Amino acid sequence: MLNPDDIARVLRGEMPDATELEVVRRAQAESDGRVDRAILAHRSFLVETVLSSDKFQHRVVNALAAGFRFGLVFITLRAAALHVARVADRVVEGGHDVPTDRILVRRARAHAAFGWFAARAHRGLLLDNTGGVGPDAGPILVAEKRDGQPAWQVYRPDLYPDLTPSL
Repeated sequence: MLNPDDIARVLRGEMPDATELEVVRRAQAESDGRVDRAILAHRSFLVETVLSSDKFQHRVVNALAAGFRFGLVFITLRAAALHVARVADRVVEGGHDVPTDRILVRRARAHAAFGWFAARAHRGLLLDNTGGVGPDAGPILVAEKRDGQPAWQVYRPDLYPDLTPSL
């Protein structure tokens, strides 16, 4: 799986004098390059992204044109504030920080982009990872699209009224 955060961990050791921003940008560029090379080589791959930019749209179009099948696993939280809290938890555990305003903008952009990607997916999952107690304790399957199905099956439209109409 291609994950810019994993690439950044390696680069920090290789670039001890670099700023965090330089490491993150280089990791993003390396991840993007690996995706592009995998598409050109007709090699299957997985990539983790927060979908906060449109940079993967042309890559999906290119992959589909090259005969790839496209799957989407979209994991989100019901409240934007929960995304902020999860990043704060990650920082406590030694992970990297992201400014609150950027977290909120990224979530909004990802939710806005979801419909575009969902429309092109051969299969996919929309998961709520808010957690809770009782039946809502773990990830909740909000919607799925199976191979061969013409449309997504929505199980919990009440959880994401901003996302499920696009399915």
